Amino acid sequence: NFMPHGGAEEDLTKAALDEVESFLDHVFYHQNTAPFIGYRLIQRLVSSNPSAWYVQAVAQAFTSGTYDGKVYSGKYGDLGATVAAVLLHPEAQDQTSSGKLREPLLKIVHFMRSLEFTDRPGRMIMMQDVSKIMGQFPYQSPTVFNFYLPDYAPDRFPDGLVGPEFQIFDTPLFMSFTEAMMALIDKQGLTSCGKGYGVRSWDCHGNGNLQLLQKLGSVEQAWSDMDLLLTGGRFGPLKKGFMDLFVDHGTWVPLWESGIAGVQHTPADFNRLFREAGSGIIRRKCSSCAASHQKVYIKVVAPWRGTWNAYHELLVTWSANNFGQWFHLYSSLGDALAGKNAWRWCNGGLEGVGFPRDCGPVGLTQNQWNSINRTDGQAKYRFATLQAPPTPAPTPGPPTPPPTPAPPTPLTTAPLPALTTSVPPTPTPVDNAGSKPTWVVVYSKGTYGSIQKDKSTFNHIWSRSPPALGIMRRECSGCVPTHKDVYLKVQNPARWDAYEELLGSWTARGFRSTFNIYSTLDDAIKERNPWRFCNGFANSQ
Repeated sequence: NFMPHGGAEEDLTKAALDEVESFLDHVFYHQNTAPFIGYRLIQRLVSSNPSAWYVQAVAQAFTSGTYDGKVYSGKYGDLGATVAAVLLHPEAQDQTSSGKLREPLLKIVHFMRSLEFTDRPGRMIMMQDVSKIMGQFPYQSPTVFNFYLPDYAPDRFPDGLVGPEFQIFDTPLFMSFTEAMMALIDKQGLTSCGKGYGVRSWDCHGNGNLQLLQKLGSVEQAWSDMDLLLTGGRFGPLKKGFMDLFVDHGTWVPLWESGIAGVQHTPADFNRLFREAGSGIIRRKCSSCAASHQKVYIKVVAPWRGTWNAYHELLVTWSANNFGQWFHLYSSLGDALAGKNAWRWCNGGLEGVGFPRDCGPVGLTQNQWNSINRTDGQAKYRFATLQAPPTPAPTPGPPTPPPTPAPPTPLTTAPLPALTTSVPPTPTPVDNAGSKPTWVVVYSKGTYGSIQKDKSTFNHIWSRSPPALGIMRRECSGCVPTHKDVYLKVQNPARWDAYEELLGSWTARGFRSTFNIYSTLDDAIKERNPWRFCNGFANSQ
């Protein structure tokens, strides 16, 4: 105790300072100080659960001012020697050690630095106060003991192990962090759009770009770089699995982006880039849309890619013509590539309303459309087309022997039926387009004879036509040459009233969506060269 019981004010002041200095020296040189500081530094920089051997080595570096034979200051309390011991100790270099969970704020900074974030001129890097949705924010610690406790252990952790940072990494915080990181990549910087962590601004463009993403090489090199920069080489065998998810999917070519700063090609260039890309897939991303419409993939069938006016359909007036025939809609790229889980409902044809009007995965979904001519649609969207990977040159093989000539088809003078349907022969079904169909007469008259099934029998025979065929043939000896032999192909024969449509009132309802019309059987089976015009009537025609 340095404090006197009385005396001059100057003496009392000096005595108080001596008292404080003495207390600090006592704490500084206490035998527990070096291991305490070493343990905390290791927890923040390397591992949440260091071994006693590791802590002892760091404590000795603190007290001696040396580490691994190198003299730093050689004095007690040398932080240079201490940090060297923390980072260079063998346990710090061991890839199999338990490590630590990185704090969310450090994750963001680390990610931006690793991917070479470069800010845009005049745009400051700013974040909103996200402490409630990220778990921490600078100078916003809820107590003097930091955002988490050093001895916090999550439920079901093994006894004796701790994970301090997990205290601010519960399920809601994990979900919000994941969304923010996806927005960081998607928007190329910090922005409030897409549930990002940036401050609110007048558009959804990030405040810079991630340079490394623009210069990644092959798939293997890209994943090797990401493994090194983001995980410290800890991917291990998981890397191959992730690579397989993305290999040969090509790159995205921008077509159109809303806002005055976005890429906006002319109609001619928009359609040219789509056709040259070769994949037939266009992706629309809409950050302001409902969850089901934030990413939509349009896949145009190969025969129609050269004539489909993508610019007009997507940006001016979405017609939805030939939905399910010329094109399909999907919720993921994987589904689009595999051709599965296509959307079931779509409409269009409202002037000025662009993609996708009220189309939805299973039914009508309103107010998700965009337009370049109207202001009441979605305002934050972009279109890009998938660049198909180059087709490898075929490996030369042995020459293909010439095909064996088929025997000549015998002529027949028997009268042909007027209406026939393709059904599987009994007992072996024929359910693929490569098989030869068996024709069953369901109606005929005049020179073709007289077979007139009632409606129930007519439709029962027709409904047995397998979905892969679903073909009805009409022959008409008195018609013009283009209509003497016509083939009607229906998607779902069991749900189409063939009798009423063909013999009662032809409505033409569902033309090019439910059914198509062809001039030859080969075209019908291969679904090529369908008729382009069709009309119908409500009365009997």
